[in-house]
Amino acid sequence: RLVHLVTVAILLLAGGSSSAVAQEARENVVAQLKVVTDTKADDAFRPDQDALGRSVLIGVLENDSSVYLELTLDARREYHIAARCDTGCTNIDTRVMTPDYSLLAEDALENDQPKMDVKPSTSGQHLLAVRMISCPSQVCYFGVVVLSRPVP
Repeated sequence: RLVHLVTVAILLLAGGSSSAVAQEARENVVAQLKVVTDTKADDAFRPDQDALGRSVLIGVLENDSSVYLELTLDARREYHIAARCDTGCTNIDTRVMTPDYSLLAEDALENDQPKMDVKPSTSGQHLLAVRMISCPSQVCYFGVVVLSRPVP
């Protein structure tokens, strides 16, 4: 019985520890995206909640995996799309595809701070692909912010 209680206590402590690490990784990504948002505000870009259905999207990806997200873009606006990942990640890529799946923009540089300036020619549903290229952990947190402003 004592061994069972000690085992449960160790599992709870380990779970609490990994939960704290995950929370720290998530907060790191959120903080990085806030810097992007604050910096681009000087150029009149504002968070565009309509594009993703929320102002910031946070998730996790395994090494060498991707997620495709619907993105609603307006041809009367220009966009700055940025992604960030936690401190364990060293390379994440992004791309935007048009409604007919043609490539509109891409950032495939070897870094963990992809950004794209996008001016869609048509309004409607586009796809945003986020690919975790290098994550040495089981999973890495990532986040995306879509900023926009009216076309001048």
